[in-house]
Amino acid sequence: MNQSKSRKSYFNKIYLYFPSQSDGMYINGWFLQLCYGNHTKQTCFMTYIELNSLIVPVKVENEHTNVSKTSYLVGGFHGVVSHNEKHKPVLSLVLMDDIESITKLEKSIHE
Repeated sequence: MNQSKSRKSYFNKIYLYFPSQSDGMYINGWFLQLCYGNHTKQTCFMTYIELNSLIVPVKVENEHTNVSKTSYLVGGFHGVVSHNEKHKPVLSLVLMDDIESITKLEKSIHE
């Protein structure tokens, strides 16, 4: 087995995307274990996968600049881009500052 066929076989175990005659697109592979609500299924419709996002607030206190603020770590799985029978997941991860939460710290290290 050449490297190309071996690689394709490996990724087909993770994620295989294929059309149905009547019901749209199906997906199977262990990738489904990451999709809560579908994590026990062997195969499911692509439309059944909910694309939940991750939003985590992070309190940042910078004693050097004497500033406190809240930042948010935001990310998620947004879908699949397909081109020439190659399928790639679309993911994101962003760190955003809430500029309205910026305040001065009570005490500065410079005082």
